[in-house]
Amino acid sequence: METLYFVGVAVLALFGFIACILIFRFFGFWLRARVANAPIGLLKMFGMSLRKVPVGLIVDNRITAVKAGIDISSDPLEAHYLAGGDVSQVILALIAADKAGISLDFNRACAIDLATKGTGKTVLEAVRTSINPKVIDVPNPSMGQSQSARHGALAFGSIRRGRHRRNDHRARR
Repeated sequence: METLYFVGVAVLALFGFIACILIFRFFGFWLRARVANAPIGLLKMFGMSLRKVPVGLIVDNRITAVKAGIDISSDPLEAHYLAGGDVSQVILALIAADKAGISLDFNRACAIDLATKGTGKTVLEAVRTSINPKVIDVPNPSMGQSQSARHGALAFGSIRRGRHRRNDHRARR
């Protein structure tokens, strides 16, 4: 009976030791998130570390999003990181789009981020281009260009849906 008591105490001590390690390892992140009103649980942080997700990156980006008025949980941020995306760029793009009045949801921002991976472009650049479109002037129509060039067509890239800016540069001719 005495050995059973000692085994029970040893198991409890082992669980207590593991709990102390978890608390000491993630307490700083947990406290930072809690104080910033963007809480993430200790067990969720432990799960992130098991999946090799940088806890600090997720916590910092969640805090940034919540402070900018975008409420997003840590699960989609973690999923985007595991998919190979740049979580920081997506959060900054969401904030820029929100401040500019552009409707951009997290899933679309993630899709743009993953689509531009390896191209040297970022989702934040796409949002900035949408805010300030890059206008491309077509060649002079007197040089015998195509029908669209004769009408002075202009092109610009944008991620906006259903909203277009009209830049009329025909007055410069």
